[in-house]
Amino acid sequence: MIPPRASPRPRWVFAWAGAVLVSTLFLFFHAALVHNYLDRVTSTRLHGETLTVPLQQVPQGFALDGETWTRHAIALTEGHSLRLRETDLDNAPYGREVHWNSAWAWWLAGLGHVRAAVTGEPLPAAIERAAFWANLPILLLVLAGFPTWAGRRYGAVGAVVVALAIAGHRGFYEGFYPAYPDHHGIISAAILGLILGAVFMGAGWWLAAAENQPVLLPRSRSLALNAATVSAVFGALGLWISAASVVIPIALVGIAGLTVALLAGRDLRAAGAVAEPAVWRRWSRVGAAVSFAFYLLEYAPHFAMRLEVNHPLYSLAWLGGGELVALVLAWRAGLETLYHRQHLRWTLAALAVAAAPGALLIGGSSWFIPADPFMQRIHAQIDEFQPLWVRMHELGWRAYRDHAVIHLLPFLAAFLLLLRKPAAPGRALLGFVLAVALPMTALGWCQNRWLLTASGAQITLVMVLLATWLSSWRADRSVWLRAAAAAGACLVLYGTAPLMLIRERLLVESKNDVQTGETLQLLYRDVAQRLHDEPHTGDIVLLASPDASTAIGYYGRFQTIGTFYWENRAGLRAATETFSAVNDAEAARLILQRGITHIAMVSNYNFLPEYFHALRPDAPVDAVRTTFGWRLLFDDHQPVWLRAIPYEVPPQFFRLKSRVRLFAVDAAVMAATPKTPAAIARRAWRLATSRDDSVRDGLESLRLAQLAVQALPASAAAREVLAAAFAENARWAEANGAALHAIELAENTGNTALTARLKTQFVTYQDHRPWRE
Repeated sequence: MIPPRASPRPRWVFAWAGAVLVSTLFLFFHAALVHNYLDRVTSTRLHGETLTVPLQQVPQGFALDGETWTRHAIALTEGHSLRLRETDLDNAPYGREVHWNSAWAWWLAGLGHVRAAVTGEPLPAAIERAAFWANLPILLLVLAGFPTWAGRRYGAVGAVVVALAIAGHRGFYEGFYPAYPDHHGIISAAILGLILGAVFMGAGWWLAAAENQPVLLPRSRSLALNAATVSAVFGALGLWISAASVVIPIALVGIAGLTVALLAGRDLRAAGAVAEPAVWRRWSRVGAAVSFAFYLLEYAPHFAMRLEVNHPLYSLAWLGGGELVALVLAWRAGLETLYHRQHLRWTLAALAVAAAPGALLIGGSSWFIPADPFMQRIHAQIDEFQPLWVRMHELGWRAYRDHAVIHLLPFLAAFLLLLRKPAAPGRALLGFVLAVALPMTALGWCQNRWLLTASGAQITLVMVLLATWLSSWRADRSVWLRAAAAAGACLVLYGTAPLMLIRERLLVESKNDVQTGETLQLLYRDVAQRLHDEPHTGDIVLLASPDASTAIGYYGRFQTIGTFYWENRAGLRAATETFSAVNDAEAARLILQRGITHIAMVSNYNFLPEYFHALRPDAPVDAVRTTFGWRLLFDDHQPVWLRAIPYEVPPQFFRLKSRVRLFAVDAAVMAATPKTPAAIARRAWRLATSRDDSVRDGLESLRLAQLAVQALPASAAAREVLAAAFAENARWAEANGAALHAIELAENTGNTALTARLKTQFVTYQDHRPWRE
């Protein structure tokens, strides 16, 4: 390997080919291991039964989003729309908007069509099985394209670092895992293209150099402009896929450009570099135009002021931001006098940049759902939104050794190299990449979901770091020594993760084991099968915890209520209110309102405390034990309008210590039940004590009285109703006991009138006579 100079083409091409070959072999080997493992897990039958649920393929345990993508792809093939705009998978019965891109869903559907044509499988099953391989073709394109681009611009160093990092950087490869058909990999690739392009456009500078002279900046204006175009297209693609993930990297690239213009411009000019404001204008104008085109393709005119997704305001901000960087660069390079005849440009650019954040401040959660306090409390309880140090405390630092140690080493090396004051181009580009990579990595430490998106900046930092370092070596240093230095750095940074992944898979196979995530998936599939087998009319609408809702709903193709998507704020709120209901009557009202037909309570990741805290953040922690969901799962509580579905956790799940309770909702009984505790008590009292024989109904009065006591366990009035209902059913001992309990509660509250009435009723019950009014 050699520093980035105009070396003979075969030299960097051979290095590129070797690195790409190594990465390709790992990708196929790892995919084959995962495929064999998941095929073995999927073929597991817990009761020797024949599976009849619509979907059966077990994905990797963390791939719940992939299950949702698969269902979206199936829905597109069964619907009449080309755009993925709405779904009825959750928030039943209303459904909700979908803010994901349609292209990925159609990619999954297209793969399914190809498989169905070859195998003759039904299309939904073909899509499900083809989704396993959805990431690999995309990743191979990334592996072929990015290292080639890097090799053409930075020689063997660029080609080898990028090729090995695509497979060896844990954060980058994680988005492309096998059997994880999600868009996170494309997001990471788009960010890598955005930042690589920004480096290859020289942060707005270019430097003509002799053919045999090492150089980090583009050698011509046209090369810088071309790189700006490619960077902008990748950034716009990222905005289309996930604006929430890519807006920040785009903004950081602009801020890094300002930093270089302000702090490094003088040194760059002294080194002979040429400032080119047109590069930043090209970057912003192409990015704004392409992102707006993607908006028209995907969203217009449907979403109005939905700022969680790609929106024209972001295109406008990008246009203004690039213009501001260009103006500052022109000023610092002496091409323009500050503000000289540019007042209108400065003003319009500043207003364009301010439009998007201004709209966020004005619209709040109505325009940007993640700003909603309820959703923020929900997100704070999800693993991917937690700080990295919290996850390390829970799982140990070894589980995050890549992010906690390995990927921090280039930052330390970069600062040490800057202290040695390398040549101005290297110093400027190192500062440029650090200005992007440092805040992105810090975001990942604050919310570990950002670790994937930080990978592109970290990979680019390593490439620029090695190129700058090797370019500072004396010319008489041998090529092999340079190659050994670069190879050693890549081995340390990108060798550990692939080895650990392969070792993990081989260890699992040697023990014929099933890991916890996939074990839970088997449990969810078994629950879906049990519900599917249960006689029912119409579609199943399932209430369960968020993870269980996604997975059980996936296998059974059921409608659900609460899933972990911010577009599903209404469904999450409905599930929260139902599980956190203070009594059965309130829960019944909410269940009837949503048309829920079945409830699945699974103790693993039940989310009941988290739901309760999100709804009532100031309530005592132990108060969750009084809620409908907690009593249903842990206290063997069962309202009369729920019918228990027999289910025994298979022995294979004993290590999970899982508790599962399944229920079918009896809508007829629920409809006949008053919806407030007071109304329940009044009706029960009338049915038990009326002098009109045609009105009284002993069994119904007892059912309602028990509901009233469940809702109001410390109420003397509710116990009075229960005693009367027992007496109406000639259950005298229980009537006396309930009356005595009611007398005690009334005396404790100082209610003398009620106490006197209860004592009179107690005498009546002792004489084996019901109470009449």
